[in-house]
Amino acid sequence: MGGVPLPRLLARFHARHPAVHLHLRHDSVPRLIRDVVDGELDLAFVDRPFDTRHVEHRALAAQSLVLAVKAADPLAGRDHVALAELSDRDFVEYRADSALRNRIDAACDHIGLSRRSVCEVDTVHDLLDVVGEGIGIALVPPETVRHHPEVRTLATDPSIEREVVAVHAATRPPTPAAAAFLALLPR
Repeated sequence: MGGVPLPRLLARFHARHPAVHLHLRHDSVPRLIRDVVDGELDLAFVDRPFDTRHVEHRALAAQSLVLAVKAADPLAGRDHVALAELSDRDFVEYRADSALRNRIDAACDHIGLSRRSVCEVDTVHDLLDVVGEGIGIALVPPETVRHHPEVRTLATDPSIEREVVAVHAATRPPTPAAAAFLALLPR
């Protein structure tokens, strides 16, 4: 998650607070923000951009996305590629309501790259499985590829930046469990 070792942090938190029940959920950023504001979630970890009006937020990590390609793809041997070179390629995309997808769309629109989307998925795991089968290429956070040996990555020019933040409701202090978890997060 943006270079933040969430599983390790959860394990450390659980060791210190074994009575706290953890529930991890993936959803769109607007829905996660709404659920934090409504009190259904104590914390959410989200990509920018998002509506900041009713939440406190803390930056956790920033990184550049990478281009993921099948290991046999001609680009796999390179260490970087200009995004403008990808206009004739098929893309596998995150779902349209994803903040990460919005970030990618904005960066590609900025340079005039019109991607040819051939597949849309809900999870990064599915996205990388599809890329590994050669259906298309994708822009992804670099840490997501480590368990996909059939996928190679390369940097893009220009780079597409991503920032991951922790959010909690601005109208009330974090719950004791949320405050304890936030204390574990890197500054």
